[in-house]
Amino acid sequence: MPETQPSEPTSQEKRLDRQLLGSMALSVFAAAFEVIVGFSVAHWVTVTGAKRSGYFVSGIAFCICLIGGWIALHVRSLVTGADETRSNQGRRLFMANLNLLVAGLVSLLVIAGTLVLVALRPDS
Repeated sequence: MPETQPSEPTSQEKRLDRQLLGSMALSVFAAAFEVIVGFSVAHWVTVTGAKRSGYFVSGIAFCICLIGGWIALHVRSLVTGADETRSNQGRRLFMANLNLLVAGLVSLLVIAGTLVLVALRPDS
């Protein structure tokens, strides 16, 4: 019976894994930033009547989502052209697609938070 040798991931595969983890972390951080800092800034917007700080928080969170989505899209493009027979590439492709989905959903959360700023007046 032939023995199977466990294959060690190459440095490029380790780098792709770190990029996938970073992409997921950026999307989750953007969601947490939008919710926590956004609610903290909402009180300031209500007190001062100026919405600029709320738009600033939404813009930062949206930029973080875009960066996370771009990283996931970059990894997905690298993995799509790779050898499909290796099980790790399938896992990386799944994670890249999942990261794109999470970045898109968090972007929708940020847009919804911005629409609240646009629709409501500070004194309402």
